[in-house]
Amino acid sequence: MTSRRLDEVSSTLDLPGDGQVDRKRIVLRPGQWQRFDPFLMMAEDWFTEPGFDWHPHRGMETVTLVLSGRQRHGDSTGATSVLEPGDAQWMTAGRGIIHQELAEGREPVHSLQLWVNLPAAKKRTEPRFQNLRRSALPTRVEAGAHVTTYAGAGAPTELHSPLSFHDVKLSPKSHAALELDPSWRSILYVLEGQVLVAGTALSEGQVGLSHPTTVASTLELEARDGARVLVFSGRPLEEPVAHRGPFVMNTASELDEAVRDFHAGRLAPIPREGLPGRGG
Repeated sequence: MTSRRLDEVSSTLDLPGDGQVDRKRIVLRPGQWQRFDPFLMMAEDWFTEPGFDWHPHRGMETVTLVLSGRQRHGDSTGATSVLEPGDAQWMTAGRGIIHQELAEGREPVHSLQLWVNLPAAKKRTEPRFQNLRRSALPTRVEAGAHVTTYAGAGAPTELHSPLSFHDVKLSPKSHAALELDPSWRSILYVLEGQVLVAGTALSEGQVGLSHPTTVASTLELEARDGARVLVFSGRPLEEPVAHRGPFVMNTASELDEAVRDFHAGRLAPIPREGLPGRGG
């Protein structure tokens, strides 16, 4: 079996603060649907207040990983919860959800959020959220490598399409190998340090893309001075993408319908501040 190679290396885009965040980093830029398929966009955020107050989604999923701080989630299903560092949430908007993501106690939060496309047949599925507590996830530790799996490969996450998500921490001069389906697209994002992938160097703040192939291969990560890298992989949907704000559908007419449903209150019930709910 050969080592899987990177087809592209790109840098992120740093942005100043706005009405929601103290600062933002665009990791995967929206609009490049075929290049990232089945993933849509990714952003890294630093915020204290207000964070992301009530807003809607339809037709996609969000995967939120808390890197530091404590992040509070609430949504129109009645769910409330607080994510600790290392916890993640896999939220399926489906036919419609309204949620908020705030800094608990107005303390600084550093988080990363990936948008995942839903197949056309699942875009109107029932909304749900799954809290993935790091302490309950499968973890592999060997020879300086620490790999936590949030989706796929034995993780308890329920998925609507074939996907995997690994958080790989490497001590200096260590190595980790991931067995990934060659027909899937893989996206690597380096949070700390530098890694080598089949001879290609990826440094902090850089993104590596490995596009689908027909050749069986292993993704091998090597660190010289220690590193942390997130690895997302998934089978491309190869479907048309129509995007407008928080909605991701297949056609413009479906987007128009989503906007009408939201304004008419048909997308999801609008939550009230302090809404009692259930957590996880």
